[in-house]
Amino acid sequence: MPVTTYVNYNGNIIDAKQPVFTASNRAFRYGDAIFETIRVMGGEILHFEKHLKRLQRSMELLGMLPHDDLTFHNLYLSFRHLDQVNNLKGNGRVRLEVFRNDGGLYTPQTNEVSYLIEATPLASHHYSMNDTGIRIDIYTEIQKPLSKLSNLKSSNALYYVMAGLHN
Repeated sequence: MPVTTYVNYNGNIIDAKQPVFTASNRAFRYGDAIFETIRVMGGEILHFEKHLKRLQRSMELLGMLPHDDLTFHNLYLSFRHLDQVNNLKGNGRVRLEVFRNDGGLYTPQTNEVSYLIEATPLASHHYSMNDTGIRIDIYTEIQKPLSKLSNLKSSNALYYVMAGLHN
């Protein structure tokens, strides 16, 4: 029997297979979104404050308005709840994505945001060293430009997709 996975969409816990976006979603249309991926290990949310500070700085840079649910306390409770309903047992990965609400073409009609929190299990309950070594390569075909947006973790990951496809 398949296990149901749940997400938190704007404070509502729903089945992860349930559609939540329309075709006019700005993250889908324009990459108008930012995210943080946070490790949960041994029941601890690692570097939680640092992730939230980076998320807040990114939202400010993009002109996104603060959301009442995106506070340390509320997010902590939301992460813990998803850990419980998805049976992660204090070990997994949480992805928090914040995106501007629908409306407008390139210029948004609003700077209000929505959010989606996903929590997925990880096989390992700790960090481990790679005993077989690692292959490192530099992808030079497309260079990421240097700007104020360079350090944002945005939903536009085409540079990394193309580097991943490079053999």
